[in-house]
Amino acid sequence: MLFRSEVEVTTPGKLGLKTPDATGVSVWIDGRPLTAQPDMSAELSRGRHTILLRVELALRTQPVRLELIDLPGSEAVGRFVTGK
Repeated sequence: MLFRSEVEVTTPGKLGLKTPDATGVSVWIDGRPLTAQPDMSAELSRGRHTILLRVELALRTQPVRLELIDLPGSEAVGRFVTGK
């Protein structure tokens, strides 16, 4: 199953992503693969970025959750884009 979301970055830098369980999850940001693990990060420029998750449901025992987190030493600011 595929899930797509967008992140709006207002201050560029290294942005953190967190998931309680990365089992069966593949992650891409703007088409570039990111190693799926509970704590991830990506250097992102100002603007909108697409996050794509591929989830192998047969391997999952709990729902998928992805959070944006602040990283020590990084000034990056981002938020998920919701609604239209």
